[in-house]
This record gives sequence, structure tokens and C-alpha cells, in this order.
Amino acid sequence: MDKLRRTMMFVPGANPAMLRDAVLYGADAIMFDLEDAVSLKEKDAARFLVYSALKTFDYSGIETVVRINALDAGGDQDVEAMVLGGINVVRLPKTETAQDIVDVDKVITAVEAKYNIPAEPHI
Repeated sequence: MDKLRRTMMFVPGANPAMLRDAVLYGADAIMFDLEDAVSLKEKDAARFLVYSALKTFDYSGIETVVRINALDAGGDQDVEAMVLGGINVVRLPKTETAQDIVDVDKVITAVEAKYNIPAEPHI
């Protein structure tokens, strides 16, 4: 995306009103948080809400980012839903090693292959 990123609005994935209204504030990017901003009991609902928001609301012109959970804590499901939803960027949670990045990339690649989604070139 060839666009200056001056502002990024963080939106808790479990808050339907904020998902709906986030576009109104004119941020350059919206970061949907499925990790720390969502309680454990709301993780599945938040994943569905963000996926539905991506498919329903017009975020065109705004870069969409999602912070997923760790892969061993539902992050693989987060990746699948967000790739299917059309997210622009997947942000890793609390990354500690290069292997964390490799592992998430493998999940993204597998989801794209599973659903025949053309892979975007990696930077």
C-alpha cells in the first residue's frame, strides 16, 4: 500500500460499535486487536465480529491491520478468519524470535493455498 501512515486507530475486536464507527475518524490505518483488548471468553466472538466487519463495512482507502493471538492460543484461527476477511496486515503478538515470524508466515501461506487466494508479494 503506497500511502503515508500518520495515524493508526486501535479497535478492540469485541466491540461491535467501534468496529462499525472506526472508519468515521479518518485514521490512515485501523488496528483490530484480537489479543490483549479481548478477554479470553470473548476471543471466538471477537474473531467473528472482525471478520464480519471486514466483509460488511467499507474500509477502502484505510489500511486494515489485525493483531492476532499467539498461534498456540487461537492465532491460527485468527489468521484464517482475517485472511478470508481480506485484512491487509497481520501483526504478530509479543514476537520473541525470528521463528515466530516464520511460523505465522507458514499459516498465512497455508490458508491462502487452502482457499486459492493469490498470495501478495512479500516485501
